[in-house]
Amino acid sequence: LMALISALGLGGYGGLRFCAPQFLLVFLVLGLGVDYSMILVRAVDAVDMRYPLPYRVGTGIREVGVALCLSTLTTMISLLMVASIEIPLVQDMCSFAALGVMSLFFQALTTFLAVLIFDEQRRATGKLT
Repeated sequence: LMALISALGLGGYGGLRFCAPQFLLVFLVLGLGVDYSMILVRAVDAVDMRYPLPYRVGTGIREVGVALCLSTLTTMISLLMVASIEIPLVQDMCSFAALGVMSLFFQALTTFLAVLIFDEQRRATGKLT
């Protein structure tokens, strides 16, 4: 949701027009956000719990970071290629979607990863709340 809000803000600041069908971008960003979070959690959980947390997170990111980056890049390129069509509604919608994918990638590697680290620290101490 934060990625969608930042994409709409960046697009509005950049002069893109907002229209009703762009509410469908919620499902795109939400689906990619769930996908990114599942990939990151599985990558960190795949490393043995005996290792310290910084090593586990670093190893997990090293395993899936390139794949996340390439999938984000190819998705953005394809959306920006569709944005070159000379239909204003399609241009604006695909531009907003590309901004959403980009901001989701950065927020997954910053905000979500920080929350994941706090959760892993909580799990290591055995606290449930």
